[in-house]
Amino acid sequence: SGTIEGVGEVSVYVSEPKGWMVRGWDMGESSKTAVRALTGAGYILLSAIIWALVFSPIWLGVLVGSFFIIDSLEKRKNQETRFERDC
Repeated sequence: SGTIEGVGEVSVYVSEPKGWMVRGWDMGESSKTAVRALTGAGYILLSAIIWALVFSPIWLGVLVGSFFIIDSLEKRKNQETRFERDC
């Protein structure tokens, strides 16, 4: 073993040139995320359509029933007003 005769220091600076790519951005991963989001939105829309079709007999029955109830109430109201005019 010998004695230390000198001490030196070396500094290294790395600089990257500015480019078109954003640092930390991965086109492949971003594309996968976009496709997953689009698939999720399509799944929700398709599920809503299926639920509407499955329950269509119920809500169509409610709509038709409401139409007949409103129609009969209007006819009754018209008959009462005619009856009052005749008296």
